[in-house]
Amino acid sequence: MPAERRAEALLLDLQEGEGATAADRLQAFFTDPLFEDAREGVLAVARSQPVIVAGDTLEKYDLTNDPLMSLTAALVECASNFNIVHAHNGVHIKAFLSAEIFPHIKESAVSNTSKFIRNELYLTWRPKDLMRLVCWRLDSFLTHRELLPDGYDPDSDWRNFGDVHAKRWVPYFGESLKNEFGKQERTFPYVLRHIEMRPGQLVILCNQIARLAFRAKRFPRMGEFVVEAIRSAQRRLADEVLNSYSEIHPNVALIIDALRGLPMRFQGNLLDKVARKTASEWQGNYSPANFKRLVPNLASSVSNAPSTKRAGSSKRISSTRWRSVCRLATTRSASFTRCSTPNSTLIRGRN
Repeated sequence: MPAERRAEALLLDLQEGEGATAADRLQAFFTDPLFEDAREGVLAVARSQPVIVAGDTLEKYDLTNDPLMSLTAALVECASNFNIVHAHNGVHIKAFLSAEIFPHIKESAVSNTSKFIRNELYLTWRPKDLMRLVCWRLDSFLTHRELLPDGYDPDSDWRNFGDVHAKRWVPYFGESLKNEFGKQERTFPYVLRHIEMRPGQLVILCNQIARLAFRAKRFPRMGEFVVEAIRSAQRRLADEVLNSYSEIHPNVALIIDALRGLPMRFQGNLLDKVARKTASEWQGNYSPANFKRLVPNLASSVSNAPSTKRAGSSKRISSTRWRSVCRLATTRSASFTRCSTPNSTLIRGRN
């Protein structure tokens, strides 16, 4: 069994309270030759340069699962203690947490917040990072498949946003477009407005754009297909965002449906009126504060869209189309920056 699968099985044992089994598997895990080899390899590298050991996030977290929350908090506390003792030896442990669950972990699970959570970093993607990512992938694909267009400029400074935009984005996606309302706007900001600054979402959109261009035999000139591709991919993106919250808020799609019909921009106090409509969809933990915390973490607005019925219910769920990435003031986010002080906790959005 691969090491990551053994670690996952061990986590399940600990979570389910199988004490003896968990202890045995924990002992076996740490005495496994594969673990010993990895440990020795890290120490060997650390003698000449710093090493970061990252504890990655789970795909989903259930806030009602107390053992899982306790295990996650224990990981944060262990990383903090380890760094205090061993950081000077060149080995650093970083515990990555999903942005969806960090507020709960910080407020309810960690035993001493001021002691174990110090100088946490919020990892977010900047527009220029996202452009560089997708353009580099496209450039590599075109080079490998020998599909580079006429007039291709091989010289590009990947560290220069303007250069990447002019030479690696505009030739393929265009400088500007007409949106669904017939208004002229720049292509890249238009694309970004339909995602939550997640690289995976941008890749999904660009793949859909490329797919339509292929069908029309226009690839790699894709600018004319941007609006249509985004329109066809919006529901998939909305489902992906809602799915990431399904364990935290089991009826999240029904809860967010209360925003249907609201204007693109609205005052924060309007959420107080809307929140009451969702009370029956919360599983025992409804409060206006919880609703107002959930909404900005998902998106600031949901446009009108066709609805689908939930099986066995007369309620209707909107096929949400996220139209803005603007966050309310309560959203917890920051850019990833270099930090001069030790830190062990890094919070990131989903990919």
